Amino acid sequence: MDREEIHRLYDQYADTVYRVCFTYLGSASDSEDAVQEVFLRLIRKQPTFSSERDQRGWLIVTACNYCKTLLRWRKRHPVADPDRLPEQSCSDSSDAEVMELLAALPHDCRQVVYMHCCEGYSLAEIARLSGTNQSTVRSRWFYARRRLKNILGGIEE
Repeated sequence: MDREEIHRLYDQYADTVYRVCFTYLGSASDSEDAVQEVFLRLIRKQPTFSSERDQRGWLIVTACNYCKTLLRWRKRHPVADPDRLPEQSCSDSSDAEVMELLAALPHDCRQVVYMHCCEGYSLAEIARLSGTNQSTVRSRWFYARRRLKNILGGIEE
């Protein structure tokens, strides 16, 4: 992968990766750092993709995995009280509502919901891209929908 290809991928997918990271981390600055880390991993690993859809999927899965790892590390190594940090907000109120709903889901369900609802991946594609069993992805999707239904007061979809 040459420099131009990396720049093209960054221009095309940085916003998507940022939104994924923000759903996990809830902080603009942490999400920006995570985007940089995801693209550094892309540069280091130099994966080959069969389609642009696979490129986007790889970046989303990598972002989810990085954020989960970061959150686990922070849980084991706390440095500050997160309740006392200033809140970051989204620029668009509908984006903020979606981010809030995703934040209410368990970490393992967020990836499935984001990739399926926001990016249009099928559950089979999510399983293939994330290296997760299809039945596990379907279970997470079912659980997330049930949880969102309860949060939204019975409204489904």
